[in-house]
Amino acid sequence: MDKYKLIFIMGGPASGKGTLCAKLTKDKKFAHVSPGDLVRAKKDLNPELNELMKDGKLLPSSFIGKLIMEQIRETVTFDQIVLLDGFPRDQDNLDYYLGEMANFFDLIGVFVLDCDDETMLNRAVKRGENTARIDDSREICKKRIEQYHDKTEVIINNFDKNIIQHISSKGSDDETYNTFHNMISY
Repeated sequence: MDKYKLIFIMGGPASGKGTLCAKLTKDKKFAHVSPGDLVRAKKDLNPELNELMKDGKLLPSSFIGKLIMEQIRETVTFDQIVLLDGFPRDQDNLDYYLGEMANFFDLIGVFVLDCDDETMLNRAVKRGENTARIDDSREICKKRIEQYHDKTEVIINNFDKNIIQHISSKGSDDETYNTFHNMISY
């Protein structure tokens, strides 16, 4: 069975995951899948999603996992590398990935964008001023940063240490992009 090549792009809210992925997908060998973008596109169809997002809460893993797989099957070819931005975010997401999704992927990298809380908060608030994202208010972003530290950072060490790479994303978008490109060998 063919498998999709997969890189997890992990980091706190507004750490630069989406920005990095957007730059990388200019190279057609990468395909960006953002569960957050997929959910935001569906929020108008489901008021419950909107409420959960307004509260800064994580959505059910099965719901997110199915959205991810649907998007990948519809838009990604096997010769591309999937950049999965912001998933898994907690142990439940990781368990769902391992139980329901892992057989479809060859996990070739886990890239963690390291950025301090204040920078992430300032970026999120600025982004919220320029977009209609309901999850980029100061208070919701503080909750999301706390969740990142409490839930996501904890699961990163569950991956094979040989595929985990940390990148400082506090600098410019170009610096983060160049660092990523210097680290990859595929």
